[in-house]
Amino acid sequence: MLARLGVPVDESLPSETAAEELMIFHMWVHSRAVQLSFFRRVPDSTIRDVLDHLHRAVFEDMVANGTARARIPVFEQRVGARYAAYYGAAESSDQSVGRAVLEHLVEGRRPRLAAVARMLTSRAVEMASPLRDFLDGLDLRSESEG
Repeated sequence: MLARLGVPVDESLPSETAAEELMIFHMWVHSRAVQLSFFRRVPDSTIRDVLDHLHRAVFEDMVANGTARARIPVFEQRVGARYAAYYGAAESSDQSVGRAVLEHLVEGRRPRLAAVARMLTSRAVEMASPLRDFLDGLDLRSESEG
């Protein structure tokens, strides 16, 4: 799939930057699924708490797997910037999200944008749908609610 996206690979692995961009995209897809699943069912503060826990777990896992703790704040800033771009694109269309991801993923190269953006959009739906279906059946409560 990476080659079809136009992501450079070395020995079947993407560059560190591309790998991080893919991780940010996956994090955003899961965050978006959580938000959409619990929209108007639970308070926004509870959704923020869930997402804060999710992101802290990802960052701690990165450290446990060799990322220097000092790099985490810089990575968090990148995550915030990408999320802002992806949410802005999502307001326009799903295709726009695919294009926004692609801009960061291919490091300045221009593959066939429309086809690749559709592939990324399709992948996002494939990733989010099972999670959203699972979350739709949950009754999420804040810790203070017991």
